[in-house]
Amino acid sequence: MRPHGQRVRYPWRIVEDPAYADVDLAVYGKVAALAARPKGCTAKVVVLAQYCGISVSAAERALRRLTSRTGRDGWVEITTRRRTHRVTGTGESAQRRTRVLDRGERYVWAPVLAAETLRPRLHRLYLAIRYALTRGLPVTLTDLALVLRHHTGRHAGQPLGTDSVSVLVAELEATGWLTVHRRTGYRGRHTYEVHDHPLHEAPAPSTPRPDDGSAPRPGDGSLASKEDLELTDVEKGPEGGDRRRRTTGSKPVENPAVFHRPSGYSGRVWPVLEPVRDLLPALGTWPTARLDAEIRRLLTTGATTRQLHHRLSTHRRTVLTADIADPARWLLGVALTPARSRHHCDRADCEGGLTWPAGTPCQVCAEPPVRRTTRPAPEPPPAPAPAPRGPRPVWHTCTTCQAPSRTPLTAGQCQPCHQQPEPQPTDQPTSAAAAATGARRATQAGLDQDCPDCHAPPGHRCHTARGRPRAPHTTRTTTAA
Repeated sequence: MRPHGQRVRYPWRIVEDPAYADVDLAVYGKVAALAARPKGCTAKVVVLAQYCGISVSAAERALRRLTSRTGRDGWVEITTRRRTHRVTGTGESAQRRTRVLDRGERYVWAPVLAAETLRPRLHRLYLAIRYALTRGLPVTLTDLALVLRHHTGRHAGQPLGTDSVSVLVAELEATGWLTVHRRTGYRGRHTYEVHDHPLHEAPAPSTPRPDDGSAPRPGDGSLASKEDLELTDVEKGPEGGDRRRRTTGSKPVENPAVFHRPSGYSGRVWPVLEPVRDLLPALGTWPTARLDAEIRRLLTTGATTRQLHHRLSTHRRTVLTADIADPARWLLGVALTPARSRHHCDRADCEGGLTWPAGTPCQVCAEPPVRRTTRPAPEPPPAPAPAPRGPRPVWHTCTTCQAPSRTPLTAGQCQPCHQQPEPQPTDQPTSAAAAATGARRATQAGLDQDCPDCHAPPGHRCHTARGRPRAPHTTRTTTAA
């Protein structure tokens, strides 16, 4: 029986976030334990790697992720203060401290001895089971598989299978940190019991394991600054001279390198994409070129690199990786648009509740939400009622000239047709006396001259302007001189 020793708080966000590798938890636990001292964690990278039983390259990669905005919410877990000379690289090792957990933030309270004795994958499984048992959550292989994910290969980011998780649980039980009570739970499920120390002696590894990937990778940090006797060519070099891996003007080892920029992004765009770099491997050729062109367009139209970086970080903190079904559509349609607060602020310089570039709280977002009552739209005035129509007039038609009339007609004829004399047949022989009588009558009626109004010739009836026949004018009734 060994005492559990010192305990630290592991933020649950780095345990369940697939952006952090398994080795990051072991390095975080050791740095948090050493940072509890008044002067903080001053151990070198080599010493941290020996404590955790990993390679120096793996420790540098873990510190690089923990000291940058790797997670979906963009928080930095470990802060580093450099204490070496910028030119020569000499001096004391860097001083590191862990982030103070927020009030109400979820964490796992676990001993540091587990990070030193268990390999990184088993250590992450141990923290997940311990967190579930502390909160009273059911522990199933499917739930554990969501925490243990592939970090390399073609299945990177995908959860492990239940068979692989079952093998890891059996291996963790063999180390003495976990006890599995088989078929003792609800409906014959297994129940688990974690321990603060192993039940039997478990030797701590002192050398890196073969699966730690100790070979150098691109972006793992700068090389050693001290003289390596194996690389010194004494025979061919000058007397008293040596050959070093790098010059004295390079950066020291304590500053991890940054991500290498892929060929699909320009130099101005790559710093903007730091909060969403875990989504970039899933993009194809066309989305990559489209994303690069859109960010360059925003930078040209007035946006700054820091503003777009803050915008991507704000959107990334509000969504889980599992909820992003199409990374290309989310990056182009959601992440690059300005973030709005919960009060739906419509200010152009508001970036998630902060004004840009001052960074001060937005006054519109800071105001308490006011219930806005929408006024009903005014109803249009009613249309005026149509005027009542009287009875339709009855038209009468003349039987002779077919002229319409509103007044009843006498004997079915209009007044001109009723007053018109009946035509005399022309084929009857007329005597001289009758012709003289007709001429006399025409002279008396004034029909022997043209009408001065309608210019009707003698022997023809007068007509109105519309061409209707009418009685002779008074002028025609005048006796010709």
